[in-house]
Amino acid sequence: CFEISDICGPNSICNNTVGSHNCWCMSGYNVTDTNLPINNVNECVEISDVCGPNSNCNNTVGSHNCWCMSGYNVTDTNLPINNNNTCKDINECSFSPSVCGPSATCTNQLGSYNCSCLDGFTATNSSLPISINNICTGTSCIQFCVYPVTSVKLRLKHFFSFKIFVKKIVFTKHDFHFQGFLNTVNVLVSELAFDSWTNLNNDSRTDNTSTALLSSIENIAARLTDGNFTINKTSIELNRAVTTNTSYSGISKLPNSTTEIEIPEIPISTHITIIVFTTLDKILPTRNTTTSSSNNSSKSDVRINGDVVVVKIDEETITNISFVFDITDQSLGNPQCVFWNFNLDAWDSTGCEVKPYIRKGNETGRITCECNHTTSFSILMSPFSIKHIALAYITYIGVAISMASLILCLIIEIIVWKSMTRNDTSYMRHVSIVNIAVSLLIANICFIIGAAIAEQEQPTSVGRCSPVVFFMHFFYLALFFWMLMSALLLFYRTVMVLSQMSRAKMMVIAFISGYGAPLLIAVITVASTAGPQNYISKRNACWLNWYESKALLAFVIPALTIVVINLMVLIVVLYKMLRRGVGATTQPDEKHALVVIARCVAILTPIFGITWGFGIGTMVTIYSEQFPHIFVPLVQGFFILVFGTILDSKV
Repeated sequence: CFEISDICGPNSICNNTVGSHNCWCMSGYNVTDTNLPINNVNECVEISDVCGPNSNCNNTVGSHNCWCMSGYNVTDTNLPINNNNTCKDINECSFSPSVCGPSATCTNQLGSYNCSCLDGFTATNSSLPISINNICTGTSCIQFCVYPVTSVKLRLKHFFSFKIFVKKIVFTKHDFHFQGFLNTVNVLVSELAFDSWTNLNNDSRTDNTSTALLSSIENIAARLTDGNFTINKTSIELNRAVTTNTSYSGISKLPNSTTEIEIPEIPISTHITIIVFTTLDKILPTRNTTTSSSNNSSKSDVRINGDVVVVKIDEETITNISFVFDITDQSLGNPQCVFWNFNLDAWDSTGCEVKPYIRKGNETGRITCECNHTTSFSILMSPFSIKHIALAYITYIGVAISMASLILCLIIEIIVWKSMTRNDTSYMRHVSIVNIAVSLLIANICFIIGAAIAEQEQPTSVGRCSPVVFFMHFFYLALFFWMLMSALLLFYRTVMVLSQMSRAKMMVIAFISGYGAPLLIAVITVASTAGPQNYISKRNACWLNWYESKALLAFVIPALTIVVINLMVLIVVLYKMLRRGVGATTQPDEKHALVVIARCVAILTPIFGITWGFGIGTMVTIYSEQFPHIFVPLVQGFFILVFGTILDSKV
């Protein structure tokens, strides 16, 4: 009524309505032709944008109609179409399922869209446009040909672009991008690609091909939106699940694989994506964070010996997840539970540990791993090489010589006991030698038992190893404390010559110190490491734990402290003896005993310190898997026999 001032003509009144208007004559006037509306106007002509852009206008008697052109839709369907409620383009490419069908790309245009087939695909009927009814199908090459495996490295470079791409979108089970990704990965991890992967893994550590593959797999696993489904390929199983309980457990259905995954605590309705690979053990490099990159020889000392499992859990932090792996090669040992560290481009065992397992009477052993985070997991194991077998033989021969020497030492001490213990100094010297020999003999017996347990059960049995480790710890400490008693006896008889102490009192002090102190340390060690899981080593050896609880320090600190004290005592005693001699204040027999004690302390203390220092240093290095064979000072018993008994002229 305002835009067209004479829309109703003269002598009339105009009333605007939504999308139209009404006209009626003023009082005293009448319409010329009652069969026609008052001055009918063609709004579609008079008002060019009455319907707004991208629309069609149809004039009617006294009004008009508007509708959107093909490919457009009204902004607000609750209001009539006009220049304030215009028609906007429809994005047909956002429809699901796709208007173009699978294996095609959709390009939106104003008022329309365009479909095109992916490379290697063509329309079913080339004379018709591509649509959901005329889908793209694969050509013979896509269906039956395998891409040249020599191009694996070139194709993997596209994974870097794909990683960025998948971070911006989500996938469903039927999405052609997702299906194409799985098919591509299945080719890359197939047996046909093994040789190419061997060449790739021989490159320098700056080559991130393996990291690109695993990172792409983890990225796409995190972008799935479907609920429960499973997809099986030749070497890949993808399982997507939504938890209905507060725990989760699953088992692989792939041929020759029974890998199990268990999450004891997880919120209900959590989305979990688990991908199991059965051939990545032959593809991924075996370098790990405990192996120097410059040490090429060490790379062959570990192998991936099981499936590789990728775990992704949506928006949840999991602190406890366990895996049960089948051991691919039963000839390997020293298992390590590891995950792929993307920052280091290598396997890493941080947050993962091997748990004991029970053999079921068959040849198929299994490894249980527990981790406190989720990513790509597997197991690394070491071969039982010939050099390890040689070390084992050397160890057992050395221990046998040591034990035989100790037994002979005790026999000799029994024979000469009465004639050699007439004065207090000689008596205490022989008491110390006997207790040193007994302690080392029992400790060696415990060592043999522990080595047998470690050899039979890998990883070592916590229940069977714990008591063995306790007694080994106790008696090896007793060995050092009785060495300390010998040094203190020498100090007492040489420096404190005017002081006199009864034999009984010296015996009480010696036994309390020689056995009481080691027992106290051993008990405190068990109590402070909070259970057997952190008490013993988890690296195929019955011995104190180093990597998790540092329980080994309960042996290292007292033992090496005693070595230092003995050396200091020896320096003081030698200084006193050289300064004034010992003959003036001591009897010949006592003087002889002091000389023998000094010789024992002077020789055995460095031997014990060097051998145990070497053994302890070996235990905390990257070669700790050889610990059972070289940590024990093999022939200490022989030195005790020679310098403590045989070289005593009176004996």
